Amino acid sequence: MYSTEDDFKTVSDVNCQFNSAAKEKFNNITIVTITLTLSIVPLLFLKQEKFDFLFIRLGAIFSLLAAYSVIMIKYIKTIKTVFDRDKINAWLMSYFLILIISTFFSENIQRSIIGQPGRMEGIITIFLYLYLFIIGRTCKIKSNKIFTYTLIGGILVSLYGIMQFYGYYPFHDVILKGFGSRPSSTMGNPNFLGTYLVLIIPISTCLYIFNSKITGLFGYAVSFYCLLCTSTRSAWLGGMFSILCFIIIHKITYNIKKSQIYRYFIIFLVTLLIMVFFNYQTGGKLIKRFLTISDDAKDFLVEQSDDAGARRGFIWKRVVQMIGEKPIFGFGVENLMDPYTERYRDEVEEKYGAESSYTDKAHNEYLNIAVTSGIPSLMIYLYFIILVLKKGWMNLKINTYFIGLYASVSGYLIQAFFNISMPVTAYVFWIFLGLLSTDFASNEGMGA
Repeated sequence: MYSTEDDFKTVSDVNCQFNSAAKEKFNNITIVTITLTLSIVPLLFLKQEKFDFLFIRLGAIFSLLAAYSVIMIKYIKTIKTVFDRDKINAWLMSYFLILIISTFFSENIQRSIIGQPGRMEGIITIFLYLYLFIIGRTCKIKSNKIFTYTLIGGILVSLYGIMQFYGYYPFHDVILKGFGSRPSSTMGNPNFLGTYLVLIIPISTCLYIFNSKITGLFGYAVSFYCLLCTSTRSAWLGGMFSILCFIIIHKITYNIKKSQIYRYFIIFLVTLLIMVFFNYQTGGKLIKRFLTISDDAKDFLVEQSDDAGARRGFIWKRVVQMIGEKPIFGFGVENLMDPYTERYRDEVEEKYGAESSYTDKAHNEYLNIAVTSGIPSLMIYLYFIILVLKKGWMNLKINTYFIGLYASVSGYLIQAFFNISMPVTAYVFWIFLGLLSTDFASNEGMGA
């Protein structure tokens, strides 16, 4: 006969096993959802010249999250034990709250909710980003399968971009006007494609360096080649920074093995060969394009030219003026175009022509946040990012895949100084932020 204490222990053990099994199922469903979002969604596109693919891509993300939410109702008790009410989540909610407040003060509330036509990055889309972030945070990654499948999707996107660069369009015959031979693949714009590749390249590097996967090396080669094809200088800077960040973090957090030094040498050799071949094949355009980076930096920083950075200098100066007009809540989420056009249309048309008067983004994500939702919003966002990076740094020693995530996020933050946030790529960034800041890192999977 068992004692009362023995009975209590038995019940407690059963409950513990049940909770453990529930958490495992919850985690497996989360992993599947994230994997599908990262690997399949980037391949969805249609009629790129009209940005119709945005509806498909956002619709796919919404459907995945809706299915995930329905399934998760069964594990509501588990979610309560998994979800951590820490500083990161608190500041994330604060950021979303101030965006909602900004929406109420918006000049066009409907646009703030739905988003600018062709952009669709209103409150609804931002909510999807935050939801994906939270899902990522609750995920305990036990292997590198998520990154392998993510890279496979990236390889397919890159190969299609390379085919476009050489004039092959096997799936449609639409050529985006204004980009010349610069490919957009499934992203709708060469700049967006470049942003996506900045996020993918460190993942491929991680898989090759730490697991010696040929998929990683091949993924790095095709994604890097495609990155050059885009001629997107902001992405080039982000890509270079991400790889440099990857190497430095690896050196600081782990002892680099001889076999890994050899793999780094292979990556360096592949990089060099691709650059030499691409520059030769394009008649020296790679070097000429790269040199314009320093020229633009000089024009903007020294001469303060409006023409620096493909006229970004002009836009940034005017956006800063607009921030001074409404510094607290801004002009409203996704509400830059109308007030910008109202103030500067004549100046733009006189200086650059009527076709250049359309500006709905600041071409700098940080300035764009400040002008649309206010300086406090930007400060909260930046502090949130700092907290995520701090948490990610603490996770580096737990699992090597965090090095790839850290490098990807860092590269994105650099290119964001010169580019815009778009649903076609931003959701990947937010998932990576969530995975980077998880409290459930495992020491299984990739080895050091």
